[in-house]
Amino acid sequence: MDSVIIAGIDYSMSCPSLCIFDTSKKFRFQNCDFYYLIDKKTKIIEEGNIHGEYYKKDSEDVKRFDHLSNWTINILKNKKVNHVFLEGYSMGSRGRVFHIAENTGVLKHKIYKAEITFEVVPPSTWKKEVVGKGNADKQYVYESLGIDLKTTFKSKSITSPINDIADSYFICEYGLLTYLSK
Repeated sequence: MDSVIIAGIDYSMSCPSLCIFDTSKKFRFQNCDFYYLIDKKTKIIEEGNIHGEYYKKDSEDVKRFDHLSNWTINILKNKKVNHVFLEGYSMGSRGRVFHIAENTGVLKHKIYKAEITFEVVPPSTWKKEVVGKGNADKQYVYESLGIDLKTTFKSKSITSPINDIADSYFICEYGLLTYLSK
C-alpha cells in the first residue's frame, strides 16, 4: 500500500489541534505529529511529537477565522496531507454556535481550495468507533488515550490543549480505519 498522509482535526476557535499520521507506519501516539494553537503562553510546549504555538486572539472574528484557518492549511500543506478527517458539529453545542460554524466554514473552504480531500465526522461517530462510547466525555476520551499528557503539560486537569490533542488523535484513528476500509 502506498503511503498516504492523513490528518485528524479537532477544530475550534480557542485551541485547534491537528494529528498528522503517515499510513505507512503503525498507528500509535508516538508515530503521530500533533500541532495546536492556543492563546495561553503557559500551555505552549515543543516536546517530541507535540508542537504548540501561541497566538494572540484577534478582536475581529473574521481576522481570527482567517488566522486559524491559515495556520491549519500551512501545516496540512507542509506535512503533505492527502486527506483530512474533520470533527463535525456537536448537536449539544451551546454558546457562539454561529461563530463556530463560520470559523469551520472558512477552514473547509480553504481545504477545498488547497485540493485536499476531507470528510466531516460527527463526534458521536468517532467516539463510538474508537473509544467505544458515542457520548464519551473529555475524561473518558483522555483515559482511553493511555498517554499521560497531564504530566507533560504539568496540569492537574484535562483542559486545552490536552483534551484537544486526545480528540485529534482519535479522530485521526477513526480516519485511518475509514481509509483502510476503502
